[in-house]
Amino acid sequence: MHSESNSQKVQASGNETALLHVIGQLMEEVHPEVQLSQSLSLDSSLDRDLGLDSLARVELLARLEQQFNLSLPEHALANAESPRDLLRHIEKSAPRAAKPQVPQTVSTETSQKEDLAPLGVDTLLAVLESHV
Repeated sequence: MHSESNSQKVQASGNETALLHVIGQLMEEVHPEVQLSQSLSLDSSLDRDLGLDSLARVELLARLEQQFNLSLPEHALANAESPRDLLRHIEKSAPRAAKPQVPQTVSTETSQKEDLAPLGVDTLLAVLESHV
């Protein structure tokens, strides 16, 4: 039982590190002029200290769901005031189920649609422009 508590501590520490890393990456993109390396902690205020508005919070939630392979409840976004609050939601959430495998066969209808897709296009705007 002692080793079980140690492994839980290691996992919690790993979750903390991963959470702070995801937040740090988002902060570099949202506020590149701010250096947060020393001030980012589990107790930082998402609003006051980090300046995350509602759109940045939605992006953060999406990144956390992808990083930890789970679905966080919507109230996690609204109620979380600090990374520690987000960590609690992460630790309570169950992992997402694996996506069902899609059969590898391709119908002629699908291959015809793929032929219409523009080559070398990597954004939605570019796809729309190619169809205009």
